[in-house]
Amino acid sequence: MPKFWILKRLLWIIPTLLIISLVGFYFETVWPTHPVQRKVDLALYQGGSNLNPDELYERFEKELGYDKPSFYISLQKADKNTGFPKPQFHGWNNRFHAWLFGSRSQKGLFQGNLGFSYLDGRAVSDLIQEKWKKSALLSASAILLSFLLTYLISKPLFFAKGVMNRISNGLLYLSYASPVFIIGLGLLYVFANKSVLYWFPSGGWGEIGNTSLASTLPYFVLPCLSLSLGNLAFLIHVHQAKLEEEWTKPYVKTALAKGQSKSRVFRNQVLKNSVFPLITALGQSIPALVGGSVIIETLFSIPGLGSLAFQSVVNGDFPVINSLFLITALLTTVGFLISDVLYQWFDPRLKRMDHG
Repeated sequence: MPKFWILKRLLWIIPTLLIISLVGFYFETVWPTHPVQRKVDLALYQGGSNLNPDELYERFEKELGYDKPSFYISLQKADKNTGFPKPQFHGWNNRFHAWLFGSRSQKGLFQGNLGFSYLDGRAVSDLIQEKWKKSALLSASAILLSFLLTYLISKPLFFAKGVMNRISNGLLYLSYASPVFIIGLGLLYVFANKSVLYWFPSGGWGEIGNTSLASTLPYFVLPCLSLSLGNLAFLIHVHQAKLEEEWTKPYVKTALAKGQSKSRVFRNQVLKNSVFPLITALGQSIPALVGGSVIIETLFSIPGLGSLAFQSVVNGDFPVINSLFLITALLTTVGFLISDVLYQWFDPRLKRMDHG
């Protein structure tokens, strides 16, 4: 592996996350409901008509920092002479700079402060700390299960003939085209329905007051299956295409001509050489699972990062949204980095390549 290659890739993560955070911050400016107005409406609903909306708006605007510009530069109205918008530079006095580097009153992202929720004023880091373990367990288990199932059923699917081949391909493309929430709903209908099979609970994360594994496991099975089956179709599709490509290569014909069985050639050579697309798919699976976990955790009422993201988007809680946006981007970039490292680990020829 080239010297300092991993370090270079890690350093590239920093500007990537900065650009992504900039995009996330931009969404605030185009969001249908302004966070300040939402807090004003909530205060008026709770406090009655005795409150002054204008005074509330001014107070919340200052509390949330919306009395400052969003970015370092903003565009004013079009100039009458040129017809082009006139840029205005705000220096460091903007919300994006304060979010990154902090201000006199509080620390910023680079000091480990993710901000405070607009809904209840709690630190975003505390909210994430409470929920990340459930989401990490769910996503990691789904990845491992989908890769394990792909490995176990690759051989029977590859050698399936006639009717079985058509049935397996039909089921594969059906699951590949099905959104993850359809898979989740199907599993709920079959395995959490008193009219069919009531084997698992329909939602939650364990019995109230009982955090043991025995209590949590029945609630964990269906969400994990939903995520893994959605990812499984993609992995099998990629893997089967590579298996077919490898099976037509000369080394397979040579091995078969020497008297080796198809099963042995497949197990010892073809299966090993077809692992590379799965390694690449590992990096692509992470963002897909993160996106799927938002739906699945909401569907199964799991108090994880996915449900937190859904609630934050519904309520326009931008400190939480931006933080989760960054975490997802970080997981995605790290996932691709892991894929590249594993790719070079399995193929020594790539270790001699210069990645620049």
